Amino acid sequence: MFQTDIHSDPKVHWRSVDIEKRIEIWNLFRQYYLPGGDARFIHQAGGGQTPRNYRLSYSAPNGSDAYLFLQHSLGGTPESMLNRTLIADHLHACGVRVPQVIPTCHGDTWIRRNGCWRMFEYIPGDYFSGTDDELTEAAVAVARMHIALRTFSMKEDIRQIDDVIGSLDAVYWDDVSLLHRDNEFELMLHRRKSMIQESVIRVADILAGIPQMETIIHGDMHPHNFLFPKEGTPAIIDFGVACRADQRYDIAMACHRLCRLCIEKSGQPWQEALDTYARLFLAAYATVVPLCDTCVRTIPVFAEALLLRKMAYNFHLYIEGKKTADACLAQFQRFFGFLDEVREIAKVMA
Repeated sequence: MFQTDIHSDPKVHWRSVDIEKRIEIWNLFRQYYLPGGDARFIHQAGGGQTPRNYRLSYSAPNGSDAYLFLQHSLGGTPESMLNRTLIADHLHACGVRVPQVIPTCHGDTWIRRNGCWRMFEYIPGDYFSGTDDELTEAAVAVARMHIALRTFSMKEDIRQIDDVIGSLDAVYWDDVSLLHRDNEFELMLHRRKSMIQESVIRVADILAGIPQMETIIHGDMHPHNFLFPKEGTPAIIDFGVACRADQRYDIAMACHRLCRLCIEKSGQPWQEALDTYARLFLAAYATVVPLCDTCVRTIPVFAEALLLRKMAYNFHLYIEGKKTADACLAQFQRFFGFLDEVREIAKVMA
């Protein structure tokens, strides 16, 4: 448990793009952002990062090199794109560091062409690397984000967690019985179906007895969604799965995913380090948003619920033919490992 995973590398990696993609991006830049201008260098996100993210260098009016960040989303409706922009604008206005959307020369916030393209300010820095200082800074950033999101005036326009991250319903997994067991993923689901359904029923029953406040959450608080520049506070990025839910989902995921990287980097046995880092994260968060003992003890339940929801969402993608068996198998193996870790965190927080 608490071993290296795809979000363990804190470095932001960039690689060259092929000539066809370079021409496509150059044309978008000239047509929509800087008519008559020219991009100097274009790099594509590499490593375990999203490959449809690009860093674009161009000549600023003063002759120096300037950078922008370009994101290409194949999915997403105009409504969801607008909501993401509104959330980011609201957070920025509240003093929370998030990448600002750069409007086109026509005043639009995205471009529809084979999906959606959006330009952001470029924030140079690396991802969360697992130091104590970064852990406390990240916890404070999450708390400040939560305070700001509670004042977002268009909450009812944001979709609920069931529709964005996944369902917490045991009946949803009955469809496993319809699979033909043609691959390792389907075989694994048949073996694990009862365990998944029992976990869903148990967690859903516990959550049903916990008073919850529905507001806006980020929904994907892993180490690669925190950027640490050389100066200033960390930035929180990627609000692609922002939705309506209790903010303990965010606290739970951030505490789990950030603390696990601290444990990995420390080199200590996880049994010794887990309590230290969980306390450090929660204490830093509580300096901004107070946490009662009851709230702290329920956080692992929200972490487990979020993982089970993500499993349901990925299973849905597989049923629809939008995700391969190999990709789902790798994803579920990570999820089962995370579930074991979250249950260890629950013992600490008890």
